[in-house]
Amino acid sequence: MAHTVQTDVVVVGSGPGGAGVVRDLTRAGKKVHVLEMGRDVPPLGTAFGGAMSYTGGLLGTLSMRQGVLLTGEMLTIMRGVTTGGSSMVYLGTAHDPDPEMWAPFGFDLKTEAEQRKQEIGVAPLPDELIGSGAHAVGKAAVDLGYDWTKLNKFVDPKKCVEDCNVCIYGCHHGAKWHARDWIMTAVSAGATLLNEHKCERVLTEGDRAIGVRVTERGGRSFDLHAPKIVLAAGGIGSPAILRNTGVTEAGRSLFFDPFVMTTGVFDAVQRPGAMMATGMHLKEEGILITDLQYPFLVMALQGVMAVKPSAIWRYRQSLPLMIKIRDEMTGTIDESLRVTKPLTRNDRDKLAEGKRIATKILEAAGAKEVWHSRIGAAHPGGTCAMGTVVDENLETRFKGLHVCDASVVPVPFGIPPTLTCLALSKRLARHLVGNGAS
Repeated sequence: MAHTVQTDVVVVGSGPGGAGVVRDLTRAGKKVHVLEMGRDVPPLGTAFGGAMSYTGGLLGTLSMRQGVLLTGEMLTIMRGVTTGGSSMVYLGTAHDPDPEMWAPFGFDLKTEAEQRKQEIGVAPLPDELIGSGAHAVGKAAVDLGYDWTKLNKFVDPKKCVEDCNVCIYGCHHGAKWHARDWIMTAVSAGATLLNEHKCERVLTEGDRAIGVRVTERGGRSFDLHAPKIVLAAGGIGSPAILRNTGVTEAGRSLFFDPFVMTTGVFDAVQRPGAMMATGMHLKEEGILITDLQYPFLVMALQGVMAVKPSAIWRYRQSLPLMIKIRDEMTGTIDESLRVTKPLTRNDRDKLAEGKRIATKILEAAGAKEVWHSRIGAAHPGGTCAMGTVVDENLETRFKGLHVCDASVVPVPFGIPPTLTCLALSKRLARHLVGNGAS
């Protein structure tokens, strides 16, 4: 029979949304337990050690049920399964929340976003940390009339290393902010982190959440009781937990910001720099285009899948641009993590337009050859949408059960979600403290 543990607040998931809540509530004197399905792996900065560890290890990755998932349409979705969640493999780009998205619910997240940017130190990178190829592409884009600018980054330029572009493997220089940083700070202040502990479902009595059922790595289960539960397991994990809890309206809509890489091959060597340091957002069109100098292994894999083996031996002369779109919310996810996500005609048209624009920019910058990767996806969300699954305070129909991650985004997204999740966590933590999170 499962034994029970009592605490003030349970946070399921340690990515940006969860880490923000944990940090703020621990500072407010609350007893917080954090459940993380993955292992705790510090920033490594290496291809096989970093990338594989953050997606659930070799077996977890191959299972297609942890850090790598395959939709019924054979499209790949990536997420981090480790302390810090997907922030361990994100590119450190801070895109302000869209106030229009939240206006119907009576707030805009501007204040919370500014507070988070001040806490972390968000700003564009200096020129010397931006690769020569990115500078050339940016100039070409501006000359063509596009509003190409530097992007805000969760990166400390004093710690960032020139010509290092392995952010995606976890920044071992300590320059890129990870949600793990805040989790470990909270642990030092008294929070409890339980790695390799999976939340199976939320325990309820009547219309109120009272705790969670937890399974440890060895298979032993126990109940963790608390009057406040925050699901922050991401656009994939949170709806699955809710569906196992009986919240069947979760997981009935899904966006995942599909992207393609359009790579230009130049005569000259393209000096690498920080990843995704410049770009432009065509908001009305729902298209985001940025520079993105991937590390060698990632570029090589993309080249193999696109039948472009020259990506391997011409890597140093190549510069990719990422095209990410705001897709329609046509997908679904169930309690066993089965995902369906058909791309609509409109989605494919946006990707085609993005590739056309990127090709134009690369050729204007001097590219002699251009090729395109297969479609990928990185930001699943909308699965616990505000107005459908949660209210304006991120609370579900069970009192005391909240959700704080990209799953609550109410409409198609198309921009980096980290700052939005952090702003939501600031708002939720303030609400919980004000309403007695104990």
